[in-house]
Amino acid sequence: MTVQALRAEARAGLLFLVSPALAEAGVPHAFTTRLGGVSCGSFAGLNLGRATGDDPRHVTLNRARVAAALGFCLPDVRAVAQVHGAEVVDGDVALAGDADEREGPAADGLVSGTPGTWLSVRGADCPLLLLAAPGGRRVAALHCGWRGQAAGIIATGVGRLCATAGCAPGELSAALGPGIGAVAYEVGPEVARHFDSAHVRPGRDDRHHLDLHGAAIAELARLGVWRVDAAASCTAGASSLYYSHRRDGARSGRQWGLIGVPR
Repeated sequence: MTVQALRAEARAGLLFLVSPALAEAGVPHAFTTRLGGVSCGSFAGLNLGRATGDDPRHVTLNRARVAAALGFCLPDVRAVAQVHGAEVVDGDVALAGDADEREGPAADGLVSGTPGTWLSVRGADCPLLLLAAPGGRRVAALHCGWRGQAAGIIATGVGRLCATAGCAPGELSAALGPGIGAVAYEVGPEVARHFDSAHVRPGRDDRHHLDLHGAAIAELARLGVWRVDAAASCTAGASSLYYSHRRDGARSGRQWGLIGVPR
């Protein structure tokens, strides 16, 4: 497996991270940063989440800016409630449009093959994973926090996408967005025990540093997904670019990971 870096792209005053592999395959997608939005205070910038107390008018404006920059309409986007599990649902039954994501199905992943549909997942430290079958005929978006990874969200998402697209894991393209790095992500033994020791190193006392990105990439390799692009930046360590729950607490904004089915 060769892991390539995501590249930064500025569009309409916003900064995105994009996957060279997905772009080459003609699959519309992006990972957002916090640059270019209208939110204020602890949410300053391009906050796209409604669940942490930001002014809903600002969130709507931010979402509209993203849609305009990427060339889709807000009613085309789909979302789920995100409950830190391994449930993956069809995008056709997910929450549509500019709505409160808490009203969506209790799941952490979506798949779709409906042309023009965009799947969204949100994060503020948890890595976000985008997957595409050949030609983008079916796509998936997964929220890959530690609980979801421990519960098997990546295997579930890859399996669901391959089964519905009629392809093998080795034919998929994957893009892993920004997330918290191991240096900033200190966890207890009750979390560390769920992960291979290759992705855990000792911290202070009984604490450990967990490499969620490394664990996700290793799981993709185990499943046979070889084309992977990944972000190298840490959300907690780059306050000017990303929101981080670990760094800023409950009143932190959210980034989006987005992937669309080509029309």
